[in-house]
Amino acid sequence: MLKSSLLIVFLIINSFLLNAQSIDVKNIEIVRDSFGVPHIYAKSDAELAYGLAWAHAEDDFKTIQEAYLAGNSLLSKHIGLRGAPIDFLS
Repeated sequence: MLKSSLLIVFLIINSFLLNAQSIDVKNIEIVRDSFGVPHIYAKSDAELAYGLAWAHAEDDFKTIQEAYLAGNSLLSKHIGLRGAPIDFLS
């Protein structure tokens, strides 16, 4: 039973690793227009998603940090008592 469970876990992990796409940052181009809107050009969907995340982080990293803290029930440590209800719900 233990051997078959370990084999299943091993196969699942390998399937994730084999399906992972590599990202080459040299293939990603982020161009901002006169209004500051990012236009992202990339060769693959994975690189495009990486470029989108990068542009979002450049524009509003504070919101990304707060969403991460809220998702891990740590927001009240950052903003105080106002974050306690959110921490309770997550």
